[in-house]
Amino acid sequence: MELLTASGIYEILNTANGKRYIGSAVNIARRRVLHLWHLRRGTHTNAHLQAAWNKYDADVFVCKPLLICVPKDLIPYEQRCFDAYKPEYNKAPVAGSLLGFKHSADTKSKIAAAGIGRIPSKETRVKRSRALAGTRPSAACRAASLAANTGRSASKETRAAMSKTRLGKPWSAKRHAAQAALSAARIGKSLSPETREKISRAQKAHWARVRASA
Repeated sequence: MELLTASGIYEILNTANGKRYIGSAVNIARRRVLHLWHLRRGTHTNAHLQAAWNKYDADVFVCKPLLICVPKDLIPYEQRCFDAYKPEYNKAPVAGSLLGFKHSADTKSKIAAAGIGRIPSKETRVKRSRALAGTRPSAACRAASLAANTGRSASKETRAAMSKTRLGKPWSAKRHAAQAALSAARIGKSLSPETREKISRAQKAHWARVRASA
């Protein structure tokens, strides 16, 4: 069985203090990605593990398999690991798989309400920024975002606020370089009648939305 798709018991070890979290998964690699995704964003359901992640550098945490087994043996082997290692970050060191479990709508609403108004600490925000540096949304996420915003126009107040934030700000060297490259690429090029017509229609539609929301 390949390790990347293996089922079994895994641990998230804090190498700074030796404390650990133990879990079981049908796909260890996929579960590891899910753990890291939530920890980096401060949304992990295990408060003990999340607090430790926020306190220490992400580099001190290591996620690795403890043993590989078939899915039907996950729970008994997980319990054996609980008994042997006594993981400090597990809230309830009793084996039980959440495979296929889904929160009810009421529970989801309570979880969402609990997060409203919570402001992450400066350290947490810095860690999240470092974790997300260089990443970009998937094609599916970008397509969904584009679809959600198509046809939407900012309110008059929002446009005024955006204009105010840009007022008096000089272009960065990077933006100047990008604009110069665009200008150079356009030299000697003429737009086709179809392209000009598309631009004209888009501009008319934009200004119609602006006047309607004014």
